[in-house]
Amino acid sequence: MMSKEEILVQIEESTLLLSLPHILVKLIDACDDENTAVSNIASLVAQDSSMSVKVLRLVNSSYFGLSRPFSDIAQAVVYLGGDTIKNLAITASVQQVFAGFKNGNEFNIDLFWYNSLLTASIARRLALATNHSNPGEAYLAGLLHNIGQLILFNVFPTAYKLLQQKENSGGDECDHEKQLIGITHCELGSWLLKKWKMSPLITDATLYHHHSTDYIKEGFPLVKLTYLANKLSEEQNGKQVNAVTLAGDILGITPEQAEDATENAQEEVTEIAANLEIRISLPKATNSTKPHNPQANSLSTAEAPEQSIAGHKALIQYIENSSLLTNFCQNLVQQDDQDSILAATEEIIRILWASKTVFFLLHNAETMALTGTTSSKNPDCDLFRDLKLPDNGRPSLALRSLISEEIFTCNGNFIAANSTLADEQIFNIANSSSIKYLPMLVKKERIGVIVLSLQSKSEKDTRNLHEQMQLVAKQTAIALCMNEMRRKEKEKILAEQMATAALAASKVVHEVNNPLGIISNYLRLLEIKLPKEQGMQQELQVLNEEISRISRIIEQFNNFSTAATTSHTTTLNVNDLLQQMLRILDTTLLEPKGIKLISNLAPSLTAIDTEKDKLKQIIINLVKNASEAMPEGGSITITTSNIMSRDKILGVRIDIRDNGPGIPETIKSNLFSPFMTTKTHGHSGLGLSVVHKTTQKLGGTIECKTVNKQGTCFSLSLPLNLSVANSLR
Repeated sequence: MMSKEEILVQIEESTLLLSLPHILVKLIDACDDENTAVSNIASLVAQDSSMSVKVLRLVNSSYFGLSRPFSDIAQAVVYLGGDTIKNLAITASVQQVFAGFKNGNEFNIDLFWYNSLLTASIARRLALATNHSNPGEAYLAGLLHNIGQLILFNVFPTAYKLLQQKENSGGDECDHEKQLIGITHCELGSWLLKKWKMSPLITDATLYHHHSTDYIKEGFPLVKLTYLANKLSEEQNGKQVNAVTLAGDILGITPEQAEDATENAQEEVTEIAANLEIRISLPKATNSTKPHNPQANSLSTAEAPEQSIAGHKALIQYIENSSLLTNFCQNLVQQDDQDSILAATEEIIRILWASKTVFFLLHNAETMALTGTTSSKNPDCDLFRDLKLPDNGRPSLALRSLISEEIFTCNGNFIAANSTLADEQIFNIANSSSIKYLPMLVKKERIGVIVLSLQSKSEKDTRNLHEQMQLVAKQTAIALCMNEMRRKEKEKILAEQMATAALAASKVVHEVNNPLGIISNYLRLLEIKLPKEQGMQQELQVLNEEISRISRIIEQFNNFSTAATTSHTTTLNVNDLLQQMLRILDTTLLEPKGIKLISNLAPSLTAIDTEKDKLKQIIINLVKNASEAMPEGGSITITTSNIMSRDKILGVRIDIRDNGPGIPETIKSNLFSPFMTTKTHGHSGLGLSVVHKTTQKLGGTIECKTVNKQGTCFSLSLPLNLSVANSLR
């Protein structure tokens, strides 16, 4: 008998099952490696004609709206990016498993589908009963838990026939597999799913679903869910396993809850099979539920071979989507800002449901209004940004969906009969036969609504997608909620740091200024009293310069501790102020260092009510920092513009951009924290924290974008006045 390792080598070399996924595994690894060249990824894609077609079909789809289609794989790979290519590779891997399997005397594929669907359905129900975070993942684990049986049957048909004879005479299935073949279907299934880079939790659920109950009780939730679902499905089909009584030990649920998970499960499987046109077979109640039973009662929802093939294709699509959703959930938790979260959600919606239009309406708990937004990668980002749904009068369909916590499907007839003007405008913008509103909530907290367009589908088809849509909305809501919590916590920590620094600064200023003044005065007396010898006077000059440098550092502390003291607003033309300041800064600071100053001031810039001195302090700090980053010279560009929302001016924006070395990533995340500096000795690290604090006092915001060796841009946004400051945040 071959060893387990030899068996796996034989299976991996088998062109019958694994040749294509092996290529795709390499592709997935390449996409995960940041150092892999795009040309290498394109080369791997080109090795598989099916994968090449998928890539070109996606990049040339209507979503991207390209004026000229791509025909070159390398260009398409660059345009789509590694994450999208990886998702397509996972999809193709799962699809390969279910292509071309045949029935045999020892293996009934129709019964296999029934048992897999039944276990998946029960696993999903148990996940919902136990508040598991991802019922779709539980469904996928249940669906694939016996995939190793397909491998055994297709790679070892002779041994599989003997295996069935042994199992019909009784005994443990996995023990027989070990004795006759040398490996179990659990080990094979887990190995295959690992090769496809499936979630480790799903591969574990496949590996351990025949272990002892005591062993399973120590595992993670998905392993327990799959184990109990498998037992309950066996019990549903007439096998005496007393699965209901295990529910409390394994999942901590009552027998009644376990029975609820199986209630009408067979009917649900039959309905799913009918909807997807899958040929299934029900086992006889007195027989074992093993998928090899050739005497099964056939429940065929598609007697014609062509219909059966169509049904399997539909199931493949369902499994592909489940796989993509699992990868999406894993990817989402790695995103660290709102823009990347929205971009990940837009991508999965585009891939799963071919939605041409996707945008978000985020909920403001104070005003009860919904504000439109998208990721920066969305081609319609300018169209939906700052789109506001009124919070007075009749509630919009989006708000009604959020309040009722239900998915709304809207077509032209529904819009005409039930909508507000805002709803009609959204429908017109989407330019589709129907749109869906997916509410996003976290424990009753309203996060917002996802709005997406759909191609023409029957209501039955779209209802079948609701579970997947609910998962996308729920995971996105959780990610956005956690991101907001991190942002608030970061602001809280920063505020505490600022308060501590301000207190320390005030003490340092008080304690140090007096002795510095005395030392400085005594040095002046020494200069007068000592002979005018060149050497002695030069040494005194050095001392004076160092004391002056200390005074400048102390002045930064003084500015920091007193930044919030007085408030004198005035109507100000920002362009006029900048022109006055830049003339002085150019002459005294920039020109001597060989730095070119470029101004690009908007001619129709609106006037704002703000504090002139504080704004000057911000500008001086930012320009001074930019100049110090370029000791060998460079350029600084100052740009102004109006901040618009539709046709309304909300404030002004000032961009200060340099072409210096950029800011290191290790510093960027704490850039506005006190005592953080990129400079050498002699700098307190308070300059940007003063800028941040002062900007907040003016009701504005400040952002930094930096690229290594290409420069840095600070963007200062200021409101028309303090009363509208929230509109910029």
